[in-house]
Amino acid sequence: MTRLLKAIYHPRNQYLLQLDDCSSDSERMDLALYVKSNIVFEEFGNVNVVGKSYAINKMGSSSLSASLHAIALLLKVNSDWDWFFTLSASDYPLMTQD
Repeated sequence: MTRLLKAIYHPRNQYLLQLDDCSSDSERMDLALYVKSNIVFEEFGNVNVVGKSYAINKMGSSSLSASLHAIALLLKVNSDWDWFFTLSASDYPLMTQD
């Protein structure tokens, strides 16, 4: 997920990172430490990590539920955004945002 975040990061965007329940506690801790230790993420304060994981079935309603929960969390953190995209760690951009 760090590879994807580095590729899509822009200081004007908000990011909420959430790992599913297949991820280990150490993976969650590593991700949180990575975000905390990155000077740019810390300076802009626009990258957050969800501590709680969800069992997600991509064909069921749990995916929608996780997305709605993420939207609610983002609205609490910062409501100054217009678009919401759900990406998986296997996604990768074909071009930059700029």
